[in-house]
Amino acid sequence: MVHKTRIRSKQKPPTSAGCVGLGEKNCLGVKLMYNESVLKPRVRVHFDPSNKDHIEDYANFIKYANWKSGCKYLLEQPFQDIPSMINSKLVVHFLKPHLNV
Repeated sequence: MVHKTRIRSKQKPPTSAGCVGLGEKNCLGVKLMYNESVLKPRVRVHFDPSNKDHIEDYANFIKYANWKSGCKYLLEQPFQDIPSMINSKLVVHFLKPHLNV
């Protein structure tokens, strides 16, 4: 019969307060090999067809078939995927003068 025992530490685990940045030792004494910002949630924005940076980002997606640093755009209703949403927004934006709406 195998007995399972718990190992109890007399020390409390350290908190994250006082931890430092990349390349330095954290509160556990372990050297960090990653940037803490990698773990933060990504800020997402609405695609703006009049923003040249957004258009260039989408053009690079079309050219290379991937987002160079992850997709930063929010998916809006009623669209099912972000590339279709962006296509639709671009068409409406550039045809707006011709639609007489």
